[in-house]
Amino acid sequence: MITAVTAQNTRAVAAIETLPPRIVEAQLDAVFGDFDVRAVKIGMLATAAIVRTVAAVLNRHLRVPVVLDPVLVATTGARLARGDLAVPLRRHLLARADLVTPNVPEAESLLGRPLKAASDLPAAAEALLDFGARAVLLKGGHLGGARVSDLFMKADRKPRWFHHARIAAEGHGTGCTLSSAIAAYLARGDSMDIAVKKGVD
Repeated sequence: MITAVTAQNTRAVAAIETLPPRIVEAQLDAVFGDFDVRAVKIGMLATAAIVRTVAAVLNRHLRVPVVLDPVLVATTGARLARGDLAVPLRRHLLARADLVTPNVPEAESLLGRPLKAASDLPAAAEALLDFGARAVLLKGGHLGGARVSDLFMKADRKPRWFHHARIAAEGHGTGCTLSSAIAAYLARGDSMDIAVKKGVD
């Protein structure tokens, strides 16, 4: 499903053109009307109207697990939303998410406070759970350092850490790839814990 057309390369996002919400809804209805959808991964939504539209359609399909990657800021630092999407995301989609996968800048935007170190991530994950998400994978790549620490937390509020070496690569889209991999494993029938571990691996 396409919500916006972008002009981008490995270094930057140069331009964004969003689609009308009615076209986004029509795409979703077409897919749900034809396929046995086993998981949904949400990425760039771009506008509050599209957020509301996607939430309304998903509320008609409550059995389908949802992975919400709240794409607000690209790895390169480019803004990927028109206006502040934090409020509509909190209001309409966080409670529908079986897993939300923000990076640090996105979590800061959703929570309205800075996250300076890995020690800040558990409280941030708990706050995202308080907004209604059933699980959180908070990606720590923006915190710097030779190793990356990602935090996974479910309703039991028990932190589960994934520590791994930082990959020396230029570009963006790593978070989108991760959340898509997790959604694919969920669609294949894996539990959330296993899908997250396989996705990170």
